[in-house]
Amino acid sequence: MSDFGPNFLLNSNYRSRLQTLSAVSLLLLLVGCAPGELARQEGLTLLSDAKYEEGLGKLAEAVQQGPGNAQLRKDYLSQRGLIINRLLTDAIEQRRANHADAARSLYRRVAGLDPNNDAARQGLQELDAVERHGRVLDEAEALMMKGDAAGARALLNVVLVENPAHPRAAKIRYQIEEPTLRENIAGPTLNIKGRKPLTLQFRDANLKMVLEAISRATGVNVLLDKDVRNDIKVTIFVKDTSVEETLELLLIQNQLEKRVLGENTVLIYPATAAKSKDYQDLKIRRFALGNADSKQVQTMLKTILKVKDIFVDEKTNAVMMRDTPDVVRLAEKLVASMDQAEPEVMLEIDVMQVDRTRMMTLGIDWTKSLTLSLPAGMTLLDFKNRTRADVKMTGLSVTGTASKTDGDLNDLSTPRIRVRNKEKAKILVGTRNPVVSSAATPAPVGGGSTVFNTSVTYIETGIKVEVEPNIHPNGEVAIKLNLEVSSAGAQIDTGNSGTVVFPVNTNNVTTLLQLKDGETQILGGLLQQRSDQSQTKIPGAGDLPLLGRLFGSTTDTWNKTELLLAITPHVIRNVSSEEADLAELWSGTDTRLRFGAPNLKASGGGGVMGMTGSGASTSSTPASSTAPAAANASAPAGSTPSPRFPIGPRPPLVPATTPTTAPPQDDATPASAVTPVQGTSQ
Repeated sequence: MSDFGPNFLLNSNYRSRLQTLSAVSLLLLLVGCAPGELARQEGLTLLSDAKYEEGLGKLAEAVQQGPGNAQLRKDYLSQRGLIINRLLTDAIEQRRANHADAARSLYRRVAGLDPNNDAARQGLQELDAVERHGRVLDEAEALMMKGDAAGARALLNVVLVENPAHPRAAKIRYQIEEPTLRENIAGPTLNIKGRKPLTLQFRDANLKMVLEAISRATGVNVLLDKDVRNDIKVTIFVKDTSVEETLELLLIQNQLEKRVLGENTVLIYPATAAKSKDYQDLKIRRFALGNADSKQVQTMLKTILKVKDIFVDEKTNAVMMRDTPDVVRLAEKLVASMDQAEPEVMLEIDVMQVDRTRMMTLGIDWTKSLTLSLPAGMTLLDFKNRTRADVKMTGLSVTGTASKTDGDLNDLSTPRIRVRNKEKAKILVGTRNPVVSSAATPAPVGGGSTVFNTSVTYIETGIKVEVEPNIHPNGEVAIKLNLEVSSAGAQIDTGNSGTVVFPVNTNNVTTLLQLKDGETQILGGLLQQRSDQSQTKIPGAGDLPLLGRLFGSTTDTWNKTELLLAITPHVIRNVSSEEADLAELWSGTDTRLRFGAPNLKASGGGGVMGMTGSGASTSSTPASSTAPAAANASAPAGSTPSPRFPIGPRPPLVPATTPTTAPPQDDATPASAVTPVQGTSQ
């Protein structure tokens, strides 16, 4: 029969009726549902399809339809929170992948779901700032490529003020400052490269005239403070010496200081406290400590270097100081010598307790009691008329005993512990046994009941090891050792209202030993031996010589306990061998801290021939008539002397290839007859 016959029509009619009935049932069910339930179901379906805005909109509609339904409001708030968190997480991932447009779209979706969301608002602001900073940094890089470092630095400051940790801005700033990084850290120094060494011979010459000669020969600009005295006389004989060392010689003998202003300029001023405050540059240095304690470093810097401006940041374990560059460099060396990792050692400890028990029983066990029983109903009067067979005697037995028991108990503990130098470490392998104590408070007069105060304390039993190592620089380790092996006995009830105690069997070792790295030391001899003998025998018969053993038994018990300890240190990290420049430092004089050794090195193979001077004291010898003229040659006529005395580079008085020298005159020559000899460049 064809599929499209009467049966097919019947089936079709049946299906149509069933679908109609289902639709009517669903309609009746929905009509009978609580208000908002249909919108809730639609909203959850949309959320499962990742249609977040439409789904939350349906849930919000369900809340409006059923304002008193707590379940609807709970579903709406919880689903909204989950969706917002998911979108914010996706936005962060997009920002990390440098997909700014996708992240901005996600933040805007969050703002549409929750207009008061601070995370979305802040994310959009940060994206706008990143875009703005990118444009500024592009412009800064363009200026840097053109050689306009000042303009690029100004643009970088705009970005770094808003975001000090901006990685691209920090990279560009380093590229700009890299050429001058050394000068920024070390400060300005005189450029002595290419300058030929000096050979000078002056006797009782005016200081300003000598400085002018140095300036002419080397091209170094020398500025004098207004308080440098005009009557200072110097006598100096140097050969093949650099300009910097020559200036140092002049400053040392006349109590003067210098400040380098540039590669070709130096300022000279009196070495007084007031002038040092005016001219001496100070540096700020931050020491981030990894191992040393900031308080101890502060005390060290105050004690040795007399640093006054110092601050300790205990939170980050850092120290900040402000002082002269020489003091800062000395502090760097001292802090480096203190900020070293603490030595550590690994201790291998083997604790062994050996218990040996031997027990032997030999002999004959006789019955210790006999039982005489009479037949039922018999009395003692009838006992005489009975035969011996009527009397029953029980309990008589003889047992031969011959046994031996051996027992060995080995208690082994092998802890491994890593300890820092001079720090205590403790190991416990055992139990903590409670000890209950109770105290009764009598009842008050006039009524009441007795009050019991119960307290519980704990006694540690087992294997306890306490060590404190002291690691020496040569690799040896001194160890304070405390070993205790204890065990708790059976509980004892004192009968005092629940008070319970334990007997404790204890073996202790306390010692101080010094071992090499990897050396094993065994501590033994902690031996406890006990032997007991007990006999059970029949009185009288058991005391007979030789035959007495047939009427009793003997039990021999032997117990031996031995405690052994083996300890091996392995140094993991020791004190690093201190470098020579950290172990010993030159630090200048008591009144003038300096970094570096007080030696003068000649530049051209020669050296200092001689040096004397009158210092800052007033000389009775009149200055040479040529000195004022030479000193004031650069000043225009009629001008007022400047508070600073500038000496600029001038052409040399004599050709550099034909140095003019004169031997030092005899000391007996009158000072007024001495003619200063001009210095020349070799």
